[in-house]
Amino acid sequence: MTERQKKGLYFPNWSATVKANGWRMVSGRLQLGTLDSGLGSELVALGRQRAAALHRGCTVDDLRHAAHVLALGRDKSSTTLTNAELDRVVCLFRLLADPDDLKALTQWSAYQRGEDPGSEKRVDYFLSHAAPAAYAGRIAADQFGTRNVDQLTPAQKRALAITLAHRRQKTSVASFPSVASESSDPDWSIA
Repeated sequence: MTERQKKGLYFPNWSATVKANGWRMVSGRLQLGTLDSGLGSELVALGRQRAAALHRGCTVDDLRHAAHVLALGRDKSSTTLTNAELDRVVCLFRLLADPDDLKALTQWSAYQRGEDPGSEKRVDYFLSHAAPAAYAGRIAADQFGTRNVDQLTPAQKRALAITLAHRRQKTSVASFPSVASESSDPDWSIA
């Protein structure tokens, strides 16, 4: 996770979750607000297990790590989250903050079915930033018979993204003028 993702996505959504649920530390003890969802109760149980394993009382940070376990199936440092893992954790934060958030609920349900709803969004972002549109369109025409990248299926977009990534590795970024200014931004990866 990059600093920009941390400050603009991860921690703001975590803070909203804590605030919406009324979680806070008072005199060294975790005070829980009302838990409106089964996920919230499961999260608190996992947080308490983590704290017990460390021989101390549960903290808000234990709940954050419990969210990682709930979303990913294991605890993982927030600094090492991949883009796909970050999407999944943030989706859980949003659902915990507002159990009635239809978008978060739909995404969470997709994750539970083994899908990755953020994958297409990440591929689209990569395609829009990896190379000039004309260049991507030319490769799309060669591979799939259309210059319109938006008409490609998700599998075709992924194949195009892989092709662009390989060409980008072989060619210096400076050869793509519209991308040169973004070359220092690590958020462009398609993973």
